[in-house]
Amino acid sequence: MVNLVITILSIALVAIAAVMAVWYGGSSFMNQQAKADANTMIQNMQQMAAAIQLYATQQNGGNVSFPVTIDGTTASIGTYLMPTYIQEMPYLPIYKATTDGGTSFIYPGGWTVGILDSTGQWNVSGSPTAGTAIQAIGLRLDYSTRAYNACIQLVQQLYGPSATPTPRSNPSYVKMNLSRQIDCGYLDANSNGVLDNDGAEDISILYHFN
Repeated sequence: MVNLVITILSIALVAIAAVMAVWYGGSSFMNQQAKADANTMIQNMQQMAAAIQLYATQQNGGNVSFPVTIDGTTASIGTYLMPTYIQEMPYLPIYKATTDGGTSFIYPGGWTVGILDSTGQWNVSGSPTAGTAIQAIGLRLDYSTRAYNACIQLVQQLYGPSATPTPRSNPSYVKMNLSRQIDCGYLDANSNGVLDNDGAEDISILYHFN
């Protein structure tokens, strides 16, 4: 009888240990994935900014602009950057390249450029026209848990453990914190001031030429 009890207890302990290993192992993997994604996004933003600035220096006399209106329907920034200034548009599986929520994000890999108003909102006065100085690079993320974790990790990695992504209330315009060169912003769909992992809060990463 004693042996039977010991056997049952042993089986139970093994089962608990297995569950804990899966839980903590999965959590550790997600943390490492978020850190890797955040590092890649930061590098991608810096790479794109460098390519645009090099293009501007060699083609536009230093004016950070493009010769056509960048409105998401007529031209791709990749047309001007690849392959001379960048071999290919940076890509991660969480980068969103669809017209969902705005045609200005349909470029290869989802990359585009825009202008910001005084509050950090994107293209409020319209898309950058030919020759208009570009102020920011933008990229939307998908609605996955991986994107959610990467967004939070990006701002904390750059600005400290208490830093949070930048919320916006207007669904028509993405937004960034102008005190940050690289930021992750989101649509605060339920107005709670927190990025929720519910698939409803549109996430974007942005680079500011400040």
